[in-house]
Amino acid sequence: MNHLHQPHASWAQYYDLVFAETFGEAYQDLTDKTLAQVRSCAEVGCRIVDFGAGTGRLAIPLAQYGYCVTAVEPCWEMLQQLAHKPGAEDVKLTHSTMAQFVAKQAFDAAICAFTVLMYLLDEEALQASLQAVADSLASGGLLLIDIPDRQLFQGFVAQTKIMERQVDIDPLGGGLYCFSDQTFLQLESGTQHYYDEFCIRYWDSAFVVDQLRFCGFEVEADLSADFADFMSHYLLLRKM
Repeated sequence: MNHLHQPHASWAQYYDLVFAETFGEAYQDLTDKTLAQVRSCAEVGCRIVDFGAGTGRLAIPLAQYGYCVTAVEPCWEMLQQLAHKPGAEDVKLTHSTMAQFVAKQAFDAAICAFTVLMYLLDEEALQASLQAVADSLASGGLLLIDIPDRQLFQGFVAQTKIMERQVDIDPLGGGLYCFSDQTFLQLESGTQHYYDEFCIRYWDSAFVVDQLRFCGFEVEADLSADFADFMSHYLLLRKM
């Protein structure tokens, strides 16, 4: 897999710090709420696949809670950040896109959270990815997924004592946006700077739900009210 141009690749080593500085306590709150939701619907010891696992903010604690976790991440640099964290030895790491992932054994639950869908840029990629998720699950398996709201596709400036970050999100048409991120960090090692640019896509939630149903899922619960502060539509689905 070509991992040279994956989003976040050039600043994976700063990813956790940048998101913590950008979103503060809300970032940890989202993580805690997501973990609590998974724990409320999946029995300890069951097999969970975390798509778009990033640096392991969900995969590692879930493994520590006693789940058998596989982390699937398309960005090699992000996966390496996960691999070097304490607790990563209890997580199975897989370098793959959602669409290319093939489960060797069926999972009991899947997670596709924290804006993973916006990195899928066309209907073919969306359909292939959702089908791969369905194929990875046993009959009756659960999927926790979020679908980013339109309001999330707005640029912003974030400044803290150690960070200056400017994110521009410009519409390209057809639901596509150009995401550009320029950030300066004041660290003990000196000033660090990165610039990243890539495309993202807004997906209408009703369309995504239709695609999920086509792949054999039914909505078990709409959890959006429990995640009201996070500008995404949260759903729990079951593979029928």
